[in-house]
Amino acid sequence: MKFLHTVLIVILVQTAFAQSPMPGSVQGTIRSSESSQPVAGGIVELRDLNQNGAPKGVAFSNDKGEFAFSNVAPGRYRLVATRNGFASRQGPLILVSPGQKVSIAPLTMFPGASISGRISYPNGDPMPIVGVSLVKASYGDDGHSTFSEVALQITNDKGEFRFFWLPPGTFYLKADNARNNMQTTILMNPNGNGVRSGAGMLSSSRSSPPVTSDPGLNDDQTFMGLYYPGTTDWQRATALELRPGSELRNINITMNPEKLLRVRGVAINQATQQPVQGPVIASIRSIDSVTGELGPYNQYLQFYQGSGAFEFRGVFSGRYEIRATADGLSGRTIADVRGIDADVRVPLVPPVTLTGRVKSEGAVVDLSGVRIGIIGDGVAVASNGDFLIPNVAIASYTLTAKFPSSMPDAYVQSIHFQNADITNSPLIIEPGPPPPVEVVMNSAGGSVEGIAVNLRGDAVPGAVVLLIPDQTGPIRPELYRNIAANGSGKFEFHALPPGGYFIYAWTDIEKNSWFAPTFLRDYESYRQTAQIAAGRKLQSTVNVAPAD
Repeated sequence: MKFLHTVLIVILVQTAFAQSPMPGSVQGTIRSSESSQPVAGGIVELRDLNQNGAPKGVAFSNDKGEFAFSNVAPGRYRLVATRNGFASRQGPLILVSPGQKVSIAPLTMFPGASISGRISYPNGDPMPIVGVSLVKASYGDDGHSTFSEVALQITNDKGEFRFFWLPPGTFYLKADNARNNMQTTILMNPNGNGVRSGAGMLSSSRSSPPVTSDPGLNDDQTFMGLYYPGTTDWQRATALELRPGSELRNINITMNPEKLLRVRGVAINQATQQPVQGPVIASIRSIDSVTGELGPYNQYLQFYQGSGAFEFRGVFSGRYEIRATADGLSGRTIADVRGIDADVRVPLVPPVTLTGRVKSEGAVVDLSGVRIGIIGDGVAVASNGDFLIPNVAIASYTLTAKFPSSMPDAYVQSIHFQNADITNSPLIIEPGPPPPVEVVMNSAGGSVEGIAVNLRGDAVPGAVVLLIPDQTGPIRPELYRNIAANGSGKFEFHALPPGGYFIYAWTDIEKNSWFAPTFLRDYESYRQTAQIAAGRKLQSTVNVAPAD
């Protein structure tokens, strides 16, 4: 019986080991970008990408800059290294297989950069308690930018701020009147009898300094948020280029008062010329004064005031698109807001039916597998190219085309609507029956296949490969293609319009960062040119830019 128990225990232990994959390990070194010397005392976090980047361990670099993690479960990880005086550094993607000992390339840390400056009133006086944020643009697949906040500070009593230990890169600086736009608390203990809490704050006898009215600011005014050197539009702002260890001083902004305005509106049933009775959903967004491009929605609200009424408050002077929907109807209008409150009427109409035809340039093909859409998956195209999209509300859209697997090299050559080429513009649906849309496609796009290699000529598995058109003017996001090279470093791109292209490759890179205006400038020595011909396949080899 004792023998059977022993055998059973052995079997259970073996089963447990068989079901639990053997852990691996990760090791590496940290070095300084300036001296290439090891960085001692660095804090290195191992973050589990399968668990939303949750920290799985912390290690400290020794005098040789070395660090190590043991008992690492198989999975996808990323390292983050920090140290006083240096910018925080994120390492490359790490794949750990059962029992694998992973040694990563030396992780280079950059001396931290700094930005300092002063925020002042129009009369030159220092402006305290101003929220100053350092922001970085990130980009979506459509090439449009959004801002993420990198750091935030409040100006001191002299209107001064200073950011430090910043990473290299391109940033924008923005100042907002903190007293109007955010909750700001200053804790003081003039009698010295408070009790310090775990967070380091005084828990009693708190008082805050009196906040006086801003000089020269009327009751109906506020200080607009401004990007450096003093614009409300980030596209006209000055980008701040930071190099390792650089110091940018005198990044000063003078705040300007702006009158807060209201846009009052009424949604009208165009058929009856009477205000709608149900709830109104209304939205407002700015129109760029130079390019005419529509910005993101500033406000998107539902109103229950009755009689079709709606109102937007806190609007600055400018040109806006206002859209409203109610009772199954929709409409839009353009409002010019110039220094005084504006009143608008938005006529609402029933949804319309959008018709069109897909035409094939060149060889005759069966079009029944093509789908055309403005929202979601779109609608199927008839074999003769006709399509119909019902229930289209009055608004602006992006028209998309999806091709079946039987057309691997098909692409959209042009889109025409209302006697205009809107290939790079939105499709704007106005009241009334819209004219047909014409989509010209071509099934004989070119293709390129190749291999991503390092400077020694070795293939780089998993390299991020980017292909972009060699052209100026508006960006066509659908022609910006990116893919991860396979295990042999090989990549392929299909359905390319004929023309010139550039190919770039990196070991690791933030997705869509290439849409930034100056980003690719630093990698021109690595790029490969490609001339794509209709229906032809091009072979290419591209050098991979290092992560640093």
